[in-house]
Amino acid sequence: MAQNNEDGRYGEIANQGGVVIQTQQDMKDLADRVDVNPSDVISYPGIPATTDNSVCRIDINDLVFTVGYNKGGTRGKLNNAIPVSSNVNGLFISKLRAAYPLANPNDEEEQLQSLSETIRVLGQALGGTNPIPDSPAYLKVNFTTRAQGSAHITNTGDEVLNPGDTILWDLFRKNEIMDVTSTSTGTSVRFSDEWKSKMGRFGFNLKKVPLKLTKLSHSHVSFEKSLLTASASRADALVKSRSNTAQGKFANAVLDFVAEFLFLSGTIKPNSKTEAHDDSAFKSLVAKAMAHGTPASQAQFNDSINKLIKGIMYFVNDLDRRKVGKALSFAKPGKGVDVLLGAS
Repeated sequence: MAQNNEDGRYGEIANQGGVVIQTQQDMKDLADRVDVNPSDVISYPGIPATTDNSVCRIDINDLVFTVGYNKGGTRGKLNNAIPVSSNVNGLFISKLRAAYPLANPNDEEEQLQSLSETIRVLGQALGGTNPIPDSPAYLKVNFTTRAQGSAHITNTGDEVLNPGDTILWDLFRKNEIMDVTSTSTGTSVRFSDEWKSKMGRFGFNLKKVPLKLTKLSHSHVSFEKSLLTASASRADALVKSRSNTAQGKFANAVLDFVAEFLFLSGTIKPNSKTEAHDDSAFKSLVAKAMAHGTPASQAQFNDSINKLIKGIMYFVNDLDRRKVGKALSFAKPGKGVDVLLGAS
């Protein structure tokens, strides 16, 4: 339902409208997370799924999202309300449906990237749910979500958000939630002090893992890591499969392009030491490779450029999919932030 902004309820930005939609707690998703066979899926490597109502419920101002691992299945919709979740505890994806095989199936970064590709954020919950009450009479799964316009959400990340920042979401790593220390009697696992300070606000259960907010300027780091991981994998003859996630496709496209370019221009030397370090020199090398190569090698080079562009588009599309909106206020970690949903 689109609403105008004549009375200023949705912020002070001219012509800014608010869009609200009807949503409901995804009860099938909740049941599947608890009952799934761990050997059949890639599961969130953090805190596991639970039916504790204070953990699995959707709270007001939560970022809510749909999950796509059961795409095409019956989601138990009521009155056309969109089924959503707000925590990632026990989030999973079938190994048959995942961007699989992963180059390193036990690597947490690849697991998180594969899981993240099942998520589509819808917006800010304007109501809460009570999915597993003590009495069936108090069952509440339907609520309203703001999908566009100004919203107020919690800065769940570890960075200070400033007005104008483009905000994206990510998944928490296990070491961001728990501290693991060795003692004389064994291993001690407890919530980290940073997690407590960010998430221990009134009414928020420490066991509930929401989406993590991050800045656009810091989101490229995971893609840089994927390049390093892919480079290391190429050096290992035992690794016969490469990651099919967005990060993996991006990294593989870049490395393939570099390898093919070096192969095609291997007999061509730069005119000077500086030629290999600027854009004009690169263009010169490309021109020489095209001029001296055979028609087959020229076609191969053109094909490698097309693959490189596709790899970059995987990168761009993945960042766009993670977009929450534009920050309208300052917010330290654990504090509330005003956000213009969907703005770049």
